[in-house]
Amino acid sequence: SSVPLSRWNKLVWLQTQLGAPIEMDARDRPQASKRGAKRKQAVAADPEIALQVDQAIIDDRCGRFLETAIAIMLLYLSTLRYKHMQRSALVRLTTHCLVGFCIKGKGKPGYMWSIPRYGPRGADIGRMVWQRWHRASKALGRARTFLFAAESALPGLGAFKVGEFNDQARSFLSEVLMLANAWLFSSYSLRRSMPTLTEMRQGSRDEQ
Repeated sequence: SSVPLSRWNKLVWLQTQLGAPIEMDARDRPQASKRGAKRKQAVAADPEIALQVDQAIIDDRCGRFLETAIAIMLLYLSTLRYKHMQRSALVRLTTHCLVGFCIKGKGKPGYMWSIPRYGPRGADIGRMVWQRWHRASKALGRARTFLFAAESALPGLGAFKVGEFNDQARSFLSEVLMLANAWLFSSYSLRRSMPTLTEMRQGSRDEQ
C-alpha cells in the first residue's frame, strides 16, 4: 500500500513548512510498495502542443474538432482529471479566470477549481467554455452536469466518455496539427504536463 509513504510525506511537509515539532528521521521513511505490476505512466504533453492547439483555435483551423480542442486547453490549464472536468458546473467568469465546481472528487467531496481565462497564445478559452455551457444549460432548463458533449455543446447529446475524447484528441492532433506520435496522447498527458515542467525546474513537491 502507498498509504504509509503518503502519510510520511505529509508529516515531512508539516515539519518543513510549518515548523511542526515532529521528529522525522530519514531511516524511518516507509518504502514504496512493489507488489503487483508497475502501472505505466501516461506521457506528459509537451508545452508546444498547448501553444499549437491555442493557435489553431485562434486561426479557426479546428473544424469539427473545435470542442475537442477547447477541452484539451481546459484540461491543460487546469490539470483536472478528465472525469472531474465532466463532473463540473461553472461558477463564474472573471477578467482573468474561469471558476468551476467539481461535484465529486476522487474519493473526496467536491471542490472548486479555476483556470486562466486565456490560453498561452491568447485564445479566450474561458469565454468559449462559459458560453457553451450556459447555452446548453439554458436549453435544458437546469445546470448541465458535464462540460462537453459527444458531438457539440448542443443539449440532449451524451457526454464525451474518456475513451471517445482520447480518440477525438488523437485524430485532431494527427490531422490538424500533423503530430506524428499522436497515438501516445491521453487525457492524463495534459494533467501531467505542468507538474512535469515544475519538476524539471526543480520545483518542490507542493509546487508540483
